[in-house]
Amino acid sequence: MNFITKFIGHIFCVLFTVFLVLFISCDEYASKEFDISSLDAKACDALSDTLSDTRAAVLLTQFNPEWLDSIVYDVNLNKYNFVSQILDSLDAHGLTLTDSPQKFRLVTLSSKNECYYSLNTNAGQLVFFADANIDINIIEADGTILTSGNPTIPLETTGDCVQFDEDLKRDVPLIQARISFGIPENRTLLKIIKNEQTGGSVFNVAIM
Repeated sequence: MNFITKFIGHIFCVLFTVFLVLFISCDEYASKEFDISSLDAKACDALSDTLSDTRAAVLLTQFNPEWLDSIVYDVNLNKYNFVSQILDSLDAHGLTLTDSPQKFRLVTLSSKNECYYSLNTNAGQLVFFADANIDINIIEADGTILTSGNPTIPLETTGDCVQFDEDLKRDVPLIQARISFGIPENRTLLKIIKNEQTGGSVFNVAIM
């Protein structure tokens, strides 16, 4: 009987110790404050700014009537054609985006889900931020598509960078898209792709 009592007591002590360790660990985790990163905070400030540079997209066929979607993008090869010429045309018409602490207001085509901009940045790792749910492709001069990084938005960014929604009468996350890329030295072609959650043809982006 004493053996059984001691055994039960031993089990109880072990379980209590495990519970106490888990409780303390969870309490310490809950008490920690996870701050938004300096990069995301910088992007949040840019997207919150009242000043912006507007870039209104145009159809590629306005530059060259042969630049139809089916010709510019080769589905079978998963590759783009005429990239250098398209970049020259976009730059000539001021449809260029850069990596800088500023907000670009993009007026995209209401009749199409896709549009193009010239991306002129320094080589290295860049993060593309937007206040709308969009997808992007970044295309090199040879027509290949760059592989993007993790598009997940950190929870601290979602919680700290907010804007007031007049319809919902509450704060909502400002940053709706956060996509990282390793950018080469040369100019690249930026393809904006709207989806069902984009919610409109006009939105703001910042490239850091």
